[in-house]
Amino acid sequence: MQSLRERNFRRSWRVAVAATLAASCTNFARLVGAQEPTAVSAPPVPRPNGDVAYLTASSLAPVTGSIVTIAARVDVGRSESAIGSFVGTVSFDPRALVFVGVDTAVAGPSAIVHVDRGVAKAVGAAPNGFGDRLFALRFRVLGAAAIRSLVLQITELNDVHFGSALPHLRVDTRVYAAAAQ
Repeated sequence: MQSLRERNFRRSWRVAVAATLAASCTNFARLVGAQEPTAVSAPPVPRPNGDVAYLTASSLAPVTGSIVTIAARVDVGRSESAIGSFVGTVSFDPRALVFVGVDTAVAGPSAIVHVDRGVAKAVGAAPNGFGDRLFALRFRVLGAAAIRSLVLQITELNDVHFGSALPHLRVDTRVYAAAAQ
């Protein structure tokens, strides 16, 4: 039979291992069994009392060597107030995608993007608000799992009146087909 001291030591050791894994793994949610991102064609519908953030891709099945545009979008469902500022990241597998640049095809408010080791962090502010597209990134496709490797996170989201929209935000893990321009 184990003593209380031995049980506490083993329990502490398990917690330390789990914390180390969480800190070192960029996709910890997948490690513990969260839903794998999938690619679908119809964009999500926001709830009447909430907003939804999601990614779109210019191609859901890009071929190796092609360029794909990935856009982070937010559909506002709770009010008429536009998004005034945000902080978000798109994680990707650098073995499947290589960052090429920011897509500047849409004029208007812009975001600053920093990319390092499979994570693209974007921050943006617009006094008159963003449309549904917060920022867009261009990648060269290296592997078949390119789209499946994408994960969106929004850590700050404020409306143009400086109110936080995070309590009403749902981040969809799926990647949707971009609407034809």
